[in-house]
Amino acid sequence: MFLSKIFRVNNLKRSPFQIILWWELRRVLFNVFLLITVYLSSKAIGLNLEEMEMGNGEYFIFLTLIGISFVLNFIFTFGWISELLIKRSLIFAPRLFKHIILFSLLLFIGFVIFMLYILK
Repeated sequence: MFLSKIFRVNNLKRSPFQIILWWELRRVLFNVFLLITVYLSSKAIGLNLEEMEMGNGEYFIFLTLIGISFVLNFIFTFGWISELLIKRSLIFAPRLFKHIILFSLLLFIGFVIFMLYILK
């Protein structure tokens, strides 16, 4: 199954290059996840991305969503940095990857709830 391959580490004795490669290959999927999440978050808040004008409040909210994505990518980088610094494990990387995805989802959900409360 596709998901089992994404969340699997096949070799305990990986080189630093292999560790970084494992994470960076998954960054593409992570960024696709973030793009979908930004799109769905903007729709949930009621932003119309096609008719948005620069400089208004909606544009600032959209830029905040994009900024959150950049911060989450920065956090993602700490995944492979932390794996390089700890004792090798077959479960550390997949578990941390799942936690980063869950944290990202919860952060966007929290932002949407906050914005819906503020915009009420």
